Amino acid sequence: MLSNLQPETRTFLKWLAGALTILTVLIVLLDACTNGLDEGPFKKMFDLTREANVPTWFASVLWLSVGAAAVCSFLAERVRNGRGQAPPLQSLADTGRGQAPPLQSLADTGKGQAPPLQSLADTGKGQAPPLQSLADSWRGQAVPPLQSLADTEIRKTGLLRFSWMWLIIAAVFFIASADEVATIHEEIGSLLDHSFESGAFGTIIGVGQQAQMAPESPWIIYYLPLLSIFGLSAGSFLFWRMRKIKMLLIGCFLAADCYAIAIALDHYQGLPLFRKDPIAAALHMQTKDLLNLSFWTEEIIEDIGTALLVVAFSGYACEQFVRRKEE
Repeated sequence: MLSNLQPETRTFLKWLAGALTILTVLIVLLDACTNGLDEGPFKKMFDLTREANVPTWFASVLWLSVGAAAVCSFLAERVRNGRGQAPPLQSLADTGRGQAPPLQSLADTGKGQAPPLQSLADTGKGQAPPLQSLADSWRGQAVPPLQSLADTEIRKTGLLRFSWMWLIIAAVFFIASADEVATIHEEIGSLLDHSFESGAFGTIIGVGQQAQMAPESPWIIYYLPLLSIFGLSAGSFLFWRMRKIKMLLIGCFLAADCYAIAIALDHYQGLPLFRKDPIAAALHMQTKDLLNLSFWTEEIIEDIGTALLVVAFSGYACEQFVRRKEE
């Protein structure tokens, strides 16, 4: 899975993934070790099911790291494609200014010497014909300069296309990092729910009534259209960018799965009690136990998904920088 990455990138990803794994396991162990303690400040500090503590801070740093990695990916693409320099074809044209045209210089060179065709024939005696040697040079060797130049220009144009999407992804994750600490989405969801519940607009589209299916998590209903648009746009963009680096692409889609599961668990937590009880009974669990398990699972799986994105985006940026040095 890592074979199509540069050695430097593989080494970097192994260290990064190892560090994030250790930190995530440490957060889980701290929660488990303090779970049996009496209610107090120390237990609250490491409780995964609560806000404004060490696990919340860790999650916020992960979100922030994803945004930073997205910015690095944007910069890496710009650096690799020589943003701010003259395009290859333009620089080639500029190089030719002030010099004799190639055909003219060839004609001037031939004055006083054997005619070009005669000298070419003489040169070809006992050797492979020029056209044949040209064909041979194509086999197993680098692409001729002009073709290589065209391919490089196409690759650069492709990488720069929609590169601004990295900045949008970064902005979303920076906002999510702040939201993790300040719980903005819960407050906005409650505010919108209260505004639409009695308003004519909410009555027409039924937003308020749908949100009441999960009165403790109304933000999901209101954020769903925006999350869907962003998810489809970012998913398409990342697929096009990372389609040749399968390991990183798989990491992105696994992260999306983790977020989908976390949102589903958050929705369950917001359901009224008479809706939670049948689900718990179907799983042969007490409602309170299932609720605590959903809180714990949601936080862990969300952190895992975010860590996967940190690895994927950082690996992509590192790969671009490494390939830039080799070109």
